[in-house]
Amino acid sequence: MYNGLQIFLTVLLFTFLSKSIFSLSNSQVIHFNSEIKKYKNYKESDQRTDALNVLENLQSMYPDSEALNTWFSDYYLNESTLLYKQKRFREAVSFSEKAWAISPRDGEGSILVQAYMGNKQYFDAIQFVLSNRERLSKESQRYMNFQLALAYSHREQYTSAIYVLDNLSYLYPKDLNYLTQLAILYVKNEDFETSIEVLDRIKELRPLNEYENKLLKQAETSIKMRGKYDQAYSSSFDIVVENQFYINQVDKIIEILDEAYVEQGSILSHYPDQRTKVSILSAKDFSEMSGLGHSVIGLRSSMSNEILIRLGKVNNFDDMKGLTNTLWHEYNHHLVLQICSTKAIPPQWFIEGLASYIEPFPDEKRFKNILTKLNKENKIFSSKDLPLRITGYERYIMARDLVKTLDDEGYLTTVLEQLDQLNPHYSFDQMFIDVVGSPVSEFIDFWSNQLKESLNQ
Repeated sequence: MYNGLQIFLTVLLFTFLSKSIFSLSNSQVIHFNSEIKKYKNYKESDQRTDALNVLENLQSMYPDSEALNTWFSDYYLNESTLLYKQKRFREAVSFSEKAWAISPRDGEGSILVQAYMGNKQYFDAIQFVLSNRERLSKESQRYMNFQLALAYSHREQYTSAIYVLDNLSYLYPKDLNYLTQLAILYVKNEDFETSIEVLDRIKELRPLNEYENKLLKQAETSIKMRGKYDQAYSSSFDIVVENQFYINQVDKIIEILDEAYVEQGSILSHYPDQRTKVSILSAKDFSEMSGLGHSVIGLRSSMSNEILIRLGKVNNFDDMKGLTNTLWHEYNHHLVLQICSTKAIPPQWFIEGLASYIEPFPDEKRFKNILTKLNKENKIFSSKDLPLRITGYERYIMARDLVKTLDDEGYLTTVLEQLDQLNPHYSFDQMFIDVVGSPVSEFIDFWSNQLKESLNQ
């Protein structure tokens, strides 16, 4: 009996002493709180290194403080958020993982999944969501499951993505965005009939918007095209072409696209993770699928992430130069839009000018004649009348010459290298100033005046 009581008292005393060792005195608490106040001030004034130094000094003094872990989590979460906004996704992942390890909560989980997605770690995003979503709040689970569907889609696991989104649309029937995304996935999975059924469900609740109407048209046209087109594959492309041209032309098309893949990938330092689908269509099928008029000879569809090419006067198999130029042009759009955030894409003059400048068979004589004509008519644009949208062949030629001048002056390579840095907090205009040393408006006026002088000689 005595021995049992002695053991109990000994354990009780050890427990008390252990807790006393890790508790803080009043003076230590005052010092700790004072240092945390410094940390907050440094963080608010964006002195992030100083903020981290405060926490690390506190850690050396109070290595067993659980409260300090919370502040480290706060620091890591703040860093990962800032890095994500700057599109420094790999670093954002590292800080997010540290924050989650300390404090596995909704906010930490959300920014970690965002960082995984931004860094194209889709497999890691999938594994994280599947392993951790149940421990989070209902609203956070909703967000996580949507990201899960997107990650599956990026990996072209469309059946899995459809399963997740179908469940979300059932749980949240008022959020029609889930149905829109579901219809897109069915198109990507080439299940066009079910895509139409999903769009019909939306129509029962509200009229289809412009994007959804285009998606519906694309699905309907794809059904009509069955049996009329054949499909070929290379390591980097899925190519769709009419039966009548397939045997004689598909090898040429693959050769053109593979060369574009190598050359443009080298120029832009970007190679798509998945194969790019390219559909070369009759004029009628192109118009029905895209909803665009005959003046458009090619486009990169945001709905299905594929390139659509219209066969006609410019694009045909009798003179492959025009078709080659169009394929390179649209593939350049495809790459640039993959590189840039959709919230921070470059201006139209740069997008269209670059795609035109990169075409492998330029007609320099024709370009000069057009520019000479525009100069005589006083139609060379300046910074004051630069159009937001580049439409019409003459504007394409001016945009092309702008990008050519950017290259001639030695800036284009660096601008291309910086495209992946664009984000909502770092615009093309800001990046342009950093690279060129002057605003876009000044450079455009420089180009305009220089071009006029050369044409007037």
